[in-house]
Amino acid sequence: MSISRTPRTRQALSRLALSTAALGLLAGSAAASGFAVNEQSVLGLGRAFSGEVARGGDASSLWYNPALMTDFDRPTATTGIMGIFSSGTLANRGTTIRGPGTGGATLPVSGVDGEDPLDPGYVPNASFIMPIGQDWWLGLNVNAPFGLVVDYADGYFGRYDSTRTELFTLNIQGSVAWKVSDNFSIGFGVDAQRGKATLDNALPNLGPLPDGAFKITGDDWAWGWNAGFTWAATDKLRFGAHYRSEIDHDLQGTEIVSGLVGPLAGSNRIVGGSAALTTPAMASAGFSYDVDAAWSVTGQVNWYQWSNFDEIRVVSPGQPDLVNAQNYKDSWSYALGAEYRFSPDWTWRAGLMYEETPTQEGFRTTRVPDSDRIWIATGATWQATDNASLDVSLAYVALDDVHVQRTDVLYEGTPVATTVGIDAELKDADAIIVGLGGSWRF
Repeated sequence: MSISRTPRTRQALSRLALSTAALGLLAGSAAASGFAVNEQSVLGLGRAFSGEVARGGDASSLWYNPALMTDFDRPTATTGIMGIFSSGTLANRGTTIRGPGTGGATLPVSGVDGEDPLDPGYVPNASFIMPIGQDWWLGLNVNAPFGLVVDYADGYFGRYDSTRTELFTLNIQGSVAWKVSDNFSIGFGVDAQRGKATLDNALPNLGPLPDGAFKITGDDWAWGWNAGFTWAATDKLRFGAHYRSEIDHDLQGTEIVSGLVGPLAGSNRIVGGSAALTTPAMASAGFSYDVDAAWSVTGQVNWYQWSNFDEIRVVSPGQPDLVNAQNYKDSWSYALGAEYRFSPDWTWRAGLMYEETPTQEGFRTTRVPDSDRIWIATGATWQATDNASLDVSLAYVALDDVHVQRTDVLYEGTPVATTVGIDAELKDADAIIVGLGGSWRF
């Protein structure tokens, strides 16, 4: 079966590519559910990010709660980097394709499994806190809260869903804190966030022909805010809470479609468009309790408003909006940790965290084959001098096996509409995270 080279077909390809770009922007790493990258503090990693809203330790704490800046009596700078090394397999369990190119029959999609597709990731951060007078503090934090590179091998069975995904974000947060009283502080921050995505996947030609391809790139700047407080209920017990707003991204993109032949050749083109995306609002509450002069325990619960990501809405000039259901659900994470001060120069810490996935059966994509996970972490701080300290941390993250099952229609609304049914399983997935950082007081 053949088709004429109509503008409608070309527009359908454009809208499909932009919807895939939106999925890629919200892709997550193997070390964090959804797309929220937790790894913004080497010190915090050592206790599995338990109690970060109530107990700081270095300047990176202003990301988790700017009210913690009031703990610092001198200007303090912190920098760190974490390496994320993941493994796992996305195995084919019966992916199929059906359309004019298959003669209307439902045929299996051949190809190799996705072995260790997530490239190593490196997450940097830098923070600076400065007291202003007796009761006010200013802070600046620069980090990369979302980012990954997922690269599947040539001939991978899920190539019509994704072949490569690159995501980079840069977040700049300016903060202010006020010490209201000896036991109560509040903080507020403004976030400027840049997102940049490059995404690739294959497009089927009609019949037994090599696949075509598309690549899409997009970027934008967006704004958000966050606020928190700390309350010292006693000399030993402190509580903290923090709220981070959603951020509305308007990803402006350029799509390149290439390699289509025969009746589809007229659809090779470069087009533009936009996809409106909203990151989830996040709320956290936690505590820190000093058992004695040496031991402390910490705990935290986090809520992510993923339910506001129920669809991807893509806008192309002169075309109706394209809506792609995602049906994410709100998710939670829970963490407990402990610290032990061996001496004035050495502190050891450890923690556990359980983190839920926001994805649901029937809507997962190979770009985000997400699942629930458990974190086990440990770390240490060496106070090298009165003004300088060094942090090292190590964490292991184990992901549940999970199915990736969804049905998508390529070239939808044209005579060559082609249905791809992804049926896969994420198995044996885990990650090792290593962090190294340091702090300086001036």
